[in-house]
Amino acid sequence: MGIWGHDWSDQLATEILKLTDEFEYEVWQPDLRADKIYSHTFKNGLTHRMFPAYQKTNKEIISPKMLTFLSGEDLNHKYIFHISYPHFLGINKELIGVW
Repeated sequence: MGIWGHDWSDQLATEILKLTDEFEYEVWQPDLRADKIYSHTFKNGLTHRMFPAYQKTNKEIISPKMLTFLSGEDLNHKYIFHISYPHFLGINKELIGVW
């Protein structure tokens, strides 16, 4: 995932947001360079959030701030997760475990 709008997550968001305004759509990414949570909302309504993260092993990236942020979200909202990137395997398991 990047900030350029050409990644799969962005492409899915663009198509969904063209069809309906019933959903809010955010793309979240653990970021090894981030020192805090960064976010940006594009003109089409898509929001990117970058969360501080660290590399646990060469195949595992961990972001406690992302998990804390998600745990604190309003549980009355319905969420759809598109989880990808096998190299985030550890964080994917943790995200699923939160819910």
